[in-house]
Amino acid sequence: TFGDYPFAPESDPVVMPNNAIHTGESCDWQGVGGKVVDIQGRHLTGILIRLSGFYNGKTIDMTAISGGASAWYRESGYEFIIGSTPIESTGTLMVQLVDQSLVPISDQVVFNTYTDCDKNLILINFKQIR
Repeated sequence: TFGDYPFAPESDPVVMPNNAIHTGESCDWQGVGGKVVDIQGRHLTGILIRLSGFYNGKTIDMTAISGGASAWYRESGYEFIIGSTPIESTGTLMVQLVDQSLVPISDQVVFNTYTDCDKNLILINFKQIR
């Protein structure tokens, strides 16, 4: 179960090759992306998504906005490029929806990354639950 937040992930993180979304791209890429929808499944734009943690020896703290990657993940899509070479990390990165004051509106979703080119994109979709 998730905390007392209005948004939750639609499922566990899904791993896939980045060229499933970015057709024609090489394996020299690693990232996380997805979309944000309301209770009825309609796309929500303007929602902030925060990526934080530790990756490849560096502290990560980035923010994206839903709708900023609509070309790849539909109208409310977001994406973070976290590296140019797929590497393995376990439980050190997380995404979370936040409001304009950076106050959480979803739980943190912790995810792993992989060295495998068939697993260099992590898909995490969020849905409003109340």
